[in-house]
Order: sequence, then structure tokens, then C-alpha cells
Amino acid sequence: KRGNIMRNFYLDKNETLSSRKTLNKLSNTLLSLLKQKSFEQISVKELCRESKTGRSTFYNYFDDIYDLLDYFWYFLRLKMGPLDCDSCDFETYLKLMLEKYINFLDENLDSVNLILKHNDVSHFLLSSFRNYLNDVVLYEIQSSLYDYKSDIPKDLLAEHYSNAIITILELRYVYKKDYSKEEFIKYFLELMDNQKIKFYK
Repeated sequence: KRGNIMRNFYLDKNETLSSRKTLNKLSNTLLSLLKQKSFEQISVKELCRESKTGRSTFYNYFDDIYDLLDYFWYFLRLKMGPLDCDSCDFETYLKLMLEKYINFLDENLDSVNLILKHNDVSHFLLSSFRNYLNDVVLYEIQSSLYDYKSDIPKDLLAEHYSNAIITILELRYVYKKDYSKEEFIKYFLELMDNQKIKFYK
């Protein structure tokens, strides 16, 4: 169940103002705690105390704190805003996604650095984000908007493209590689340039 971005309330069109407020409060509290400690050190008890949310309310939405983390990535994606890519091809969609992540992380760099201070690549947090991003890309590949010419399985393609995005983000924010945003985008597009795989609408 974890990592499935399409499940239950994530895309619930009947979501109420009250439920949205609760989900935002829990997500913002998790964000605040991640600036202070590793994800592994955060408990449901502490999260509920800091967010002033009852445990029964928490478990009404989530099975456990890992379940909240799955939602947290979706929450951050909402904060980033739409990609404005209704008619673009798949490669352009991925390029815009990478640009969106870089712009969002650059705008929140102080928070990013605090989170990474307590959650490096060996911790569960970044592994969870990798899984989430893979699910996002796989969903787009499997959606009716795109088709492709390749014998490569869709889940393998999703892993390939999401790993390229993750690697670039890690180089920029974890390992502090001294490349400009434009250079990172250029390198990503070159990684995408494979004549054996063609996406079309």
C-alpha cells in the first residue's frame, strides 16, 4: 500500500475543508520536526503533541508515521504548484518536473539544509522520496496521456527516469556539486536522449 500516490484521500475530490486543514497541519508539523531530527526519531505521539492533533484523528487518516510520510511528498508537490504541461510530450514533462523541484528546493534552501543535516542519504527519508518519485513517474507512463515505442517494461523505465532526477537532486543538494541549474537540466536531457525510446501522444 505504501508509495501508491493514487490511494484514498490523496485524490479525493470530496475532501472537506476540515480534512484538508488537518492534513496540512500534520504535514507542516512533520516538516518542522524534520528540521530538528531524523525521521526515525519522530514518533506519532510527538507529532500529535506538536500539531495539537488527537491520536484518534491521526489514525483516522494514516496507519502510522510512514503512511504520513507517503502523503507528505504529495503535500510538498501540491505546494510546488502545477507543471502547466497539459499538451507537452513526456520528456518535456520530466524536464519541467525537475525544474520545478530545483526551483522549489532553491527557494527553501535553508529548510532543505536543516533537513539534510539530520537525514542524509543513509536515512529512510530520502529512500522514501525516491520511492514516491518513482511512483509519480510510473503513473505518468501508465496513464492514457502517453504511449511509447519500446520493449522495456514500464516499471523499469520509471525507475530509470526517476533515478536520473533523484541523482541530479542529490548532486545539487546533498553533495553540493558546483553546477548551475541550467547545467543540471542539460545533463538530465542528455541522459534522457535515447533513440530506442520514443514517447508520443
